[in-house]
Amino acid sequence: MAHPTKHASPLQNLRVLDLGCGCGAFARWARAAGAAGVLGVDLSEKMLARAQSLTQDPGIGYAPADIESLDLPAASFDLVYSSFGRPHIFTK
Repeated sequence: MAHPTKHASPLQNLRVLDLGCGCGAFARWARAAGAAGVLGVDLSEKMLARAQSLTQDPGIGYAPADIESLDLPAASFDLVYSSFGRPHIFTK
């Protein structure tokens, strides 16, 4: 039986969108786990600046965006993740 660490990561080669990325912890983790690239979006410019200061990986990008009105091309990401953004989304 193969050792568990020798299996490919489920994120291997995926294009990941991190909604409400905060300081970018998940974005950095996803890249380390094999994601092809990660885009982290957040409404807070301060959080984005912190994320950028903690990230040295050119495969990770950050952008200001309101996730309630985010408009992205179809099929531009394989995985969309949100940990910190969910509490900030309100139903109308």
